[in-house]
Order: sequence, then C-alpha cells, then structure tokens
Amino acid sequence: MKTDAIVDIKSFKNDELTIKANNEADRIRLAQYVQHRRDVYKKNVSAGKNPNYPLIMLNLSDKHKKRTTGKDSQNNKFHGLVEIITRETGNDFETVKQEIKRKAMLELGYPKMKDSSDREIWIVENDRMIEPIPQRSRDCTTVEMSLLIDSAYLLGADLGIILP
Repeated sequence: MKTDAIVDIKSFKNDELTIKANNEADRIRLAQYVQHRRDVYKKNVSAGKNPNYPLIMLNLSDKHKKRTTGKDSQNNKFHGLVEIITRETGNDFETVKQEIKRKAMLELGYPKMKDSSDREIWIVENDRMIEPIPQRSRDCTTVEMSLLIDSAYLLGADLGIILP
C-alpha cells in the first residue's frame, strides 16, 4: 500500500520521527495506512509467519504549490503566449512550447526532467548526450510556471514579437 500526505514534522530525536497530519484528509490517509500495517501484522501472526513489521520507505520533500489552472490561470497565460508565438512564427505549438521550456531551463534555472531514480533524462544523438530534457509543464509549481511565462516573454522579445 502507498499513500501520500502532507505532514508537519514535530520532532526528530533518538532516531525517532514524530509527525502530525496537516489536515483531516491527510489524517484519514495516514490512519488508513497505519491500519493496513496493523492488518498485515495480524495476518502474519495468525499464519505463523514472522510478525515483525516490514520496513517502509519514507520520501520527504518540500511542499510546493502546484501551477494554477482554469480561467485566468498561469497555465492559460503560458499556453496563450505559446499560441501567439506559434501564429507569429508559423511553427507548430509543441515546437514553440519545447523551445520556451528549453530556454527557461538553460537561462532561468527551470528544472530538468528526471526518471524514477531521480536521474536527469537527456537527448541522445549518435550515442552522444546532447542536453537535458526540460520538465513537463504539468508537473510545475507556481514558481516554475512563472519561469516558463518569463521565458515566453524572452523568446518573444528575441523574435521581435510583442506579447500582451
């Protein structure tokens, strides 16, 4: 079983981590996970197996607000700018979008795409690593989406396109 929850770290001492759920939904998810662990323990005891709990994997990360979507959102603003540059240059939408992400990655510190082992994914040609691939826009935080919007304005300026 796998679960995600936003928690506050209350303490970490003597190799013991104490957390507190941040809201009711996360409290419920954590309670369900703990109950799952108890059920596995009881099942192992009744089957005569080792009753020890198996280790769990705990991934910690900073909480970042996801990009905004919907009317008047960062997502709409970004895609609107991509559309204007597309019309002005005659390039297709995905080409323009990728070039904006590439520019943001190389010039503004926009994140690179990573695999499940947290390794950067690179474009490879003729067995040569060319450059990293930018992260997907759907995975952006609000800060990262701002970098894409800024990059769209920079690309527009480079091309002599006035953007709203």
